[in-house]
Amino acid sequence: MIREAARAIGYMLKQIIRRRTNTKSVAFLAVLVLTLSISMPSCAKTRGNEEAEKTVWADMTMPGSRGTPSAHLTQYFLTLMTEPPGIASPTGEGWYDSGTNVTVSTQEFIDISPGQSRYKFNGWTAPEMSEINDPALSTTSVLVDKTKTVTANYVLQYRVFFEQSGTYETPHEDTIVQVDGVNYYYNTMPASFWYDNGSSHAFHYETSIILVANKKAYVWANTTGLSTQQIGSITVSSSGNITGNYKTQFYLNVASQHGTPSPASGWFDPGSEVVAFVSSPVSGDSATRYICTGWTGTGNVPASGQGTTTTFTITQGSRITWNWKTQFLLTVSTSPADVSPQPGMLPTGEAASTRSWWYETSTNVTLTAEAVANATFDVWNLDGASQGQAINPVSMTMNAPHTAIAHYITGLVGDTNADRKVDMRDVGYVARRFTCVPSDALWNSIADFNADGKIDMKDISTVAKHFGEHYP
Repeated sequence: MIREAARAIGYMLKQIIRRRTNTKSVAFLAVLVLTLSISMPSCAKTRGNEEAEKTVWADMTMPGSRGTPSAHLTQYFLTLMTEPPGIASPTGEGWYDSGTNVTVSTQEFIDISPGQSRYKFNGWTAPEMSEINDPALSTTSVLVDKTKTVTANYVLQYRVFFEQSGTYETPHEDTIVQVDGVNYYYNTMPASFWYDNGSSHAFHYETSIILVANKKAYVWANTTGLSTQQIGSITVSSSGNITGNYKTQFYLNVASQHGTPSPASGWFDPGSEVVAFVSSPVSGDSATRYICTGWTGTGNVPASGQGTTTTFTITQGSRITWNWKTQFLLTVSTSPADVSPQPGMLPTGEAASTRSWWYETSTNVTLTAEAVANATFDVWNLDGASQGQAINPVSMTMNAPHTAIAHYITGLVGDTNADRKVDMRDVGYVARRFTCVPSDALWNSIADFNADGKIDMKDISTVAKHFGEHYP
């Protein structure tokens, strides 16, 4: 190659001499020969292969130096790659003069399965990152000042849909699902996201979505798809759906002042058969109890009924109210204890135990101390308070528990008026009731000293026998 260049130069020299070219032309040719003799071997080596750097000739005439030798420029090769390899074809690769800012560009998204999976541009990288204008942009510029390789990086993404079923009967603005802290509701679902492969994302489907307070709601039943959790997270490795499935439920409101009804207030599937009941009676404070008298209802509950049990089928929001009455305990005794006969009462309450009865609130009860053989009635004591000597019968209102004690005096038989002496008043009292039986208007068991159910000569004899006796 050098010989060929020398021959060419010799030929040019002959032409200059033949045409009597001026001295400047001869000098220029001499410089050219010297330059070629020095630079040609290296230039030939560079242009003969695919190495990144090459030297090119450029017609650069310096101002004021017209006809001076041309200068040479250095170029470098810019290589563009992708990671993963071969998924895109970035533009801008090639030979560039040293110091050039080269525009490079690549696709932002590359579909794998349209709408399901794709590669997303994730920035440029190079050994000298500062020489990339903005690595985050898919179109940017790179400074070419040496042989350089710039890589367009991509991340694999999958599309994930968060969906729901069962809540579309009525539009609403309540949150259905929360994804990575953001709430999504009726008008913003299904919610779809492109997620990086291997990334994790938290979600939370609401337990219940109330449509009508205490009547109707959508309630989470299960989750299907990429997850079966109501509250959880997924690590993305494929595209797909996560669906929160809801069912409609109706609310049964249960009200009761006493006891523990079953079921309690709660949500029920449509068509559920409900057996509602409550235990009765229920003990309250001392000597007080509550009796269930039945229920009242709305919705699917029968409007009213007696007893402690009812059955119905839920198809709408419903309410059952258990109704109660209050009862108080009346305890009646004598002093001395266990005299016979024991005091009587009207009306008779519901027996609770020996000498104790349950009465509904506000019931009026009359107590009568009966005649007791060899004893004289003295006084009624109600809740610790004397009702006055010889006052018999007595009455009370059952607005609270009560205790009544009938006191008798033993050993002073014949004292009908409890004045602690047997005198003509007692004789007269018995005499006026002579031959009386309990059905007679003047009957009083106090004058029946032997308690045989009639006032006869035996009673007259008894009062006569004790005539003149008295207590100090």
